[in-house]
Amino acid sequence: MVLYFHRISITGLTANLLIVPLMNGVVLSGFAAIVTGWHWLANFAGLLLAWARSVAAWHAAFEPPVRLADPPGSAAA
Repeated sequence: MVLYFHRISITGLTANLLIVPLMNGVVLSGFAAIVTGWHWLANFAGLLLAWARSVAAWHAAFEPPVRLADPPGSAAA
């Protein structure tokens, strides 16, 4: 992220530890809902997705708006 976006993520690791398992559940239950046509399973996938969104929003609130400058050419060389 520093190289391309000039940002350092402070909360990225903890956010991913929570969101990745939630998104695995979203994909699995969403696919199963499509195959079976069960609406309750689609609602469950939506609930997991809403939890993942709220976790991401909570972590984004603590992310400082710090932008890093490009390194000088001599340091990059």
